[in-house]
Amino acid sequence: MKMRDILFRGKKLGNGEWVEGNLIFSVDADKEFEAIIIPVENSDMFTLTNDKDLGFENWHKVDKETICQYTGLTDKNGKRIWENDIVQYGTVAATVEFGEYGNGSLGFCVDFPEETNYRKDFSYWSKKVVVIGNVFDNSELLQEVPE
Repeated sequence: MKMRDILFRGKKLGNGEWVEGNLIFSVDADKEFEAIIIPVENSDMFTLTNDKDLGFENWHKVDKETICQYTGLTDKNGKRIWENDIVQYGTVAATVEFGEYGNGSLGFCVDFPEETNYRKDFSYWSKKVVVIGNVFDNSELLQEVPE
């Protein structure tokens, strides 16, 4: 049985580059929470490098506001869909979110504009939509898009 990939992504502090992997939180010297993404291929925190270092250089501090979870599904082109991605169906763009939708259901949903009357449950849409961006880098895409 294949396990579901539980992954997160966030934008690295400093250069804003997206990184994917496992998410941990740590407390810095000022007692502030830091979010850290550890790429899956570097996730063993007990692996020693040649110089007896724990390999923390492979860990990336990320902006907590940009953390997104992988939904476990892909769009109709096979691209991974993440929380806060912007997806397109026809000429309508919407955000993938985690929250309550419908009659009290909780999970990933597509926040289509109310006037579309489109259903919100994400699993219905995953193979019908295309990822066109995300709310952090491409918020302008939430306006009507050409087909």
